[in-house]
Amino acid sequence: MTELSLRGLRKSFGGHEAIHGVDLDIPSGEFVVFVGPSGCGKSTLLRLIAGLEDISAGELSIDGAVVNALPPAKRGVAMVFQSYALYPHMTVFENIAFGLTLKRRDKAEVDRRVREVAATLELTELLERLPRELSGGQRQRVAIGRAIVRQPKVFLFDEPLSNLDASLRTQMRGEIANLHERLPDVTMIYVTHDQVEAMTLADRIVVLRDGRVEQVGRPLELYHQPANLFVAGFIGAPSMNFLAVQVSAAAEGGLACRFGEGLETTLPLGIGGAPEGVKTLGIRPEHLEEHPEGALAVTVERVENLGESHLVHARLPGGATLIARGSGAVEAKAGAKLRYALPPGHVHLFLEDGRSAAARQL
Repeated sequence: MTELSLRGLRKSFGGHEAIHGVDLDIPSGEFVVFVGPSGCGKSTLLRLIAGLEDISAGELSIDGAVVNALPPAKRGVAMVFQSYALYPHMTVFENIAFGLTLKRRDKAEVDRRVREVAATLELTELLERLPRELSGGQRQRVAIGRAIVRQPKVFLFDEPLSNLDASLRTQMRGEIANLHERLPDVTMIYVTHDQVEAMTLADRIVVLRDGRVEQVGRPLELYHQPANLFVAGFIGAPSMNFLAVQVSAAAEGGLACRFGEGLETTLPLGIGGAPEGVKTLGIRPEHLEEHPEGALAVTVERVENLGESHLVHARLPGGATLIARGSGAVEAKAGAKLRYALPPGHVHLFLEDGRSAAARQL
């Protein structure tokens, strides 16, 4: 059982600061995912934890001991990279056993541990094969097995599925989730730019932007209660719709929202006061409801029928665009006129600085 603590962690490359004072606690046995766009600092933060990069400032503690000065081999961490990095001339057994062999462990112990790991990852039938005889998913499992056999305190995954095609990524996501269930005492940190991977794998997600933590929370917490515009737009596919609105207090104690071109609606107050002025209203495509008296009158630009669902790409009279997701197929064509309602329980309001106007939904 291993806990990690990051306090004011910073990393600079010359005059460029890549990580800006990150504070984070990761309890024992938790599966944490670092997610964010390319260049946000998620891999750099992982490398600081692994010891592959020197920490410029702050403290990194593992089980209460500061490890800033410890080399990677003494931190009790194992890292799985985007590249499999398997030795092509070695069998699966030899690749998994390599780290133990370097440490001159007893042959019987090596054999036992390798076979235990192979059974966990369903590699037993492949132990005598060479990497070139394996599929991409099997090679990634061997790379994971090579990390597991060392019995580290912490597993670090740096975009391990990026080289796989879509079907294999889905399969490997399931296998990594199952691995965490089979190793409940092991702390895992996983880096990805794919918010679908983050939502399906994580106990908690850490959303990063420009080397700073934007929000930390459970997947559904980030989905339903984003802290700001960035998190709201990053989590969810397709992204949340954002519309500029003129907000004022309504007589009934609600919020009067005007979208321009005569489009208006009233929403429950729900935020302890009326933040009057121009704000940003957010609603996810799957929460827009087609309704003949809906507040949003739109013109359809194109429709994507996906079988089990459809996406309507539309434009409001003022020029703003939105996407609506519905179930099944739809017959609407370009130029068609539709109206969508805004279910109050799914509407988000954001202030001028991008922060959510409420800690909870309106």
